[in-house]
This record gives sequence, C-alpha cells and structure tokens, in this order.
Amino acid sequence: MKKNIAVAVLIPALLFLFLASARSDPNILAGPDAEKSPLHISLDDAKARARAMKLWEDPLWLTLGHFRHGKSLVDDPGFFLSQNGKESPKEELFATLSAIFDPEADKPGSPASRFPARADFLAGRLGLAPEAAPGIRSQAFEEIFAALSPQSVSLVFASSSMNSPASMFGHTFLVADTASGSRLTAGAINYAALTGETFGFGYAAKGLLGYYKGYYSMSPYHEKIKEYADIAHRDLWEYPANLTPPEIRRMMAHLYELNGIYSDYFFVGENCSLGLLFLLDAARPGLDLVGKTGAIVFPSDTVRIAKEAGMIGDGVLRPSAAEKMRQRAQGLAPAERKLAMDAARGRVSPEAVLADPALSGPVKARVLDLAADALGYLYTAEKIGKDDYVSRFRGALSARSLLNADDPGPPAEGVRDDEGRGSPEQGHRASMLAFGWGERDGKGLFRLDITVAGHGLTDPAPGYPLGSQVLAGRLAIEAPEDGSGLSLERLDLLDLVSLSPRDDLFSPVSWKTRAGYKKAVSGDGKRLGMAEIEIGKGLCRRFPGSGLAYVFLGARADAGKGLDGGWALGPTLEAGILARPLPFLTIHVKGGAARFFPDPDHHRESLSIDASWAVSANAAVAADINFSRDYIFSETTAGACVKIYF
Repeated sequence: MKKNIAVAVLIPALLFLFLASARSDPNILAGPDAEKSPLHISLDDAKARARAMKLWEDPLWLTLGHFRHGKSLVDDPGFFLSQNGKESPKEELFATLSAIFDPEADKPGSPASRFPARADFLAGRLGLAPEAAPGIRSQAFEEIFAALSPQSVSLVFASSSMNSPASMFGHTFLVADTASGSRLTAGAINYAALTGETFGFGYAAKGLLGYYKGYYSMSPYHEKIKEYADIAHRDLWEYPANLTPPEIRRMMAHLYELNGIYSDYFFVGENCSLGLLFLLDAARPGLDLVGKTGAIVFPSDTVRIAKEAGMIGDGVLRPSAAEKMRQRAQGLAPAERKLAMDAARGRVSPEAVLADPALSGPVKARVLDLAADALGYLYTAEKIGKDDYVSRFRGALSARSLLNADDPGPPAEGVRDDEGRGSPEQGHRASMLAFGWGERDGKGLFRLDITVAGHGLTDPAPGYPLGSQVLAGRLAIEAPEDGSGLSLERLDLLDLVSLSPRDDLFSPVSWKTRAGYKKAVSGDGKRLGMAEIEIGKGLCRRFPGSGLAYVFLGARADAGKGLDGGWALGPTLEAGILARPLPFLTIHVKGGAARFFPDPDHHRESLSIDASWAVSANAAVAADINFSRDYIFSETTAGACVKIYF
C-alpha cells in the first residue's frame, strides 16, 4: 500500500519537474532535432532563449551574415534588417527574430521572406512553430527551389585568363545539377565583379583596391562552358561535392538571400574564392572554410581548402575548345594543319582536300575533322557568321562522310594538357618569402624578397601554365655585408607577363606590363631609385620539349632625380627563352636593350639567367646572374636564395 502511494506521489512530481524544465528549455521537448517538434513560443521567449544560448556567436549564424573578425563583409545595406547589422551579429539576429514573428512575415516581399536560411537556422535552434512565427517559411524560395530541384553540386575551376586581370589567377564557381544529370539543365552559381570594363591598368588597379561591386548570380552551366572553354581558351576542372540534400537546400537558401546583394570585390582578397567558401560553409556548418584563408585568396585556394576538408573529390578536366583542336592536330604536318584552317576560313573547299593526291585517306579525314572543329570555334567566338558556318560545316561533314578512315578524336575529359601542369589545387600558395646571399661587383650582400600575391615565370610549375606571370606587391631589399644599411632595390606594384605561343591554329599576342620602383645606375655612376612604367607586345613560339622563345617590342618611362630633366622615355627590345627541361626545373634566359630621351647618352643593355629548382609545391631553391650596362657604367650581380610560399 505504501509502495503504491509512493509511486502515485512520485510520478506527478517527476512530470511536474519535466514540464518545468521543458518550459525553461524547449529543446527537451523538441529532442535533438527541434524542427520535428516545433514549439508555440512567443517572440519574447524566443529572444530570451536566443540570449541564453548566445545564438549570435553560432558559427552558422556568422556564416549567414558573412561576418569575419566581428564585421560583415557584405556592404549592401539591403542585406541587414538592423541598422547596425553590419557591425553587430547580435543586433541582426534579434532584428531577424522580430521580422519572422511579424504576422505579415509570410507575405511575399516581406523582410522575413527574403531570408529563408536565417529563418531555418532560428527555427531549428529555437524550435519555432509556423503558427507562432509565420516567417520561418518563405513561399517564394520554396517555389524556386522546387523548380530547380538541385540534386548534386560540383565546384568548377576555370583556368587563368591573362587577358582579364580579374581572372589572371583563374576563377571558381559552383554547378548545381538537376535529377536529369544533363549539363543543359545544370545551373552555374557565380560570384563576380560587375565592372563594365575588361582590361587596362586602371581596371586592374580598381579591382585590386575594391572599387567594383561583387554580386552572386545563377545562369545555365552550358553558357559558362561556352564562355570559358569554347571562347576564352580556358580549361575547366570539375570537382564533385559530396553534399547531402539538406546541405544543398541550406546552400541554395543562403544563395537566395544574396540575390541582388553586393559586396566590395577585391581581385586577390574578397573575390570569387571567398564568396564561394561562404556558400560551402553555409551548406556544411562547422568546417569554417573561410577561416582557413588569409588576406590573400586565390581561386585555387577554394579547391585546395574544400578538398582538404573532404568536401570535394578528385577533379575531372574539361579541355577547352582550343585544347581539343591542338590535340586533334597532333600528328598532322604543319602544311596539313594550315590546310585544315584554310578550309575552315573558306580559302580552300572540302572537295579540294578530297582531291589532294599528296594526302592519304586517314590524313584527309583528320584534316576535315580539324576543319569542322575549327569552324565550331570560329563561330562560337563570333569570328564568322552563321551562314558561313552552316555552309562550311555541312561541306566539311559531307566530304568527311566519303572517307572511311577512323579518327581517334579529341582527348576525352580527364586527360591533362600537353604541359602536364597538374590540377589547380596542386599549385603553390599565394604569397612568397625569399632569403639568400648574393654579390654585386664582388661585394657580398644579404637579399630579402617578398611577394604579397602572385606567380612568377620560374616559380614551381604545378597548377600554373608555362609563360604566365602575375606579381602584385613585390618587394626586394638588400643589406650589404659591410653594414652600410638596408636598401630598397625594387618595388613592383604590378608585374604581368603573358607568353602565349603562336601555332598553326592560333595567333595570340604576347604582352607584358610593369609599374613600380627600381634602383639603377644614373648618368654620374650612382645607383639611384626611380619610378618605372613599362609595356610591351610581342610574339612567342613553343619549341620542342617544354619551352618558349619570345620577343617583345615596347616602351618604358622612368622618373627620378638621377635622370636628365628628372625623366626618361624610350623604346625597348627584349628577347628570351623560358625552358622547363625537367618538371621541377625552370630556366629563364633573357636579354634586353633600351634607348632613352631626352639624354642621347642614356641607354641600357642587360642579360640575365634565372633558374629555379622546385623542392615541393611551396618551396624552391633559386639562383640568378645579371649583367647590365647603363650609360657607360656596367654592373654584375649574382646570388642564390630559398623561396617559401605561404
């Protein structure tokens, strides 16, 4: 009897304690997944719980607000519901809570309906019911998400484009695949600067300083393939991401929140890489991919960081149309490649190719196949009209159908290019520190070289094309062993070189530009500093093996106290060879000459040899020797150093 009385008293007591605890902590009722058992709590209760949990410090909330070091990187006022939301994740969280509890929050266009990812976060953490908080469900987003129905996501890296400063380090974007698996229905998720410009020193400078606005966008993936691979000669690396359906939904919900929202865009900092990492962090909270970046972020860092986190698999190469044409042309003689291009340009008829007695059947087939590929490229690049394309393409196919020769076709996706430079995540880090010892005219000196961001012609090869140089913020300091003090020898604001080899298929123009400061011998024999701007255009050819030979014609302007009248201007000539005899060894030999005005005695000749031995992707040993003659004074320097990339 006493036992029954004890049980009768104990059970109500335990039930009372449980309900009391549930009132102070709704997650007791909600369980591990609060969304399964939503609670009908008031706005005040929700704020109290958020305050007790310090939800504004939650990594996912900070990701959704693009907060970094206590401040949001988003600059558009329309992204924030609180007046101080950019500076305070706490105030933005409470403003969002108030918005989703508004009775009109479920109406189209309401503030709460614009932030489905934020609403999902708050509903999940606080266990909110739609009846109490109408804004936890955005009907507009649900309709768009249902229409898109993304099933999987891939990270795509577009190789560098030296003709666009914004893409000199490459570009990354995401692809959302639908259930069909067709690239025709896939959507490309992009974050890029809206510039209205495409080139020029001013364009590059404004991009480096954040004068442009960056926006998220979504477009058909097949249009991106056309833009990058078919027109711009850029290979695409596709990395499948192992995101789950809930993670894909969360990422898409955050992308919806960013529609029409801008942030200041920096080519080497707050760029496409950082923008995509925020989306991936939103998809899978807790990885803090953004936190693994520094002040300088390259698109290849997106791939490397995501891969190290286990979010993406191995990359598959989608060669550009130009690369496919080069692969198709392998095995054809120069005259045969020229014949194919003449057929594509309408200078030679397909019938003439068939009638050529000097060509065998298999060679005729390959010539016509190459002509058909070239026609597709010329039309996509808008170098020929539709009528010419259709008539010539039909003619090439008709002539090809008369031949029975088999053709191996272009390389399949996944085949590396002929330089074998590796995938982008294998490349070295963005910044470089070099230290070593050298001599100038027999006098010893300590050398220190710092590069804020970039890749030099002789830097470690993996992940970068041969002949491409992009250096921003390079600083060279020397300290003579006699203790005479530090000397700033060189400061490059920008140093760009694009060695684009010409062949029978394409005829690109190589170019270079540099702006900075450098010490040189003046007319009285003293080494003085002067500002320099140099530009040049030229030609480049690939020679057997992995090497390039080039020549530049250009102009240079100098300004400094050691010059006649304080300035000098004149034409320049440079020729050189860039060779990679071994995968880990790069050698650069170049010679140059310049004549300056207004001083007729001001001239400069130079010869240099640079060699770099890559120890790993982020370490190298380098040596150099340089001879120069300014006016009547000559100077010889030599040295060796260790390079560390970080």
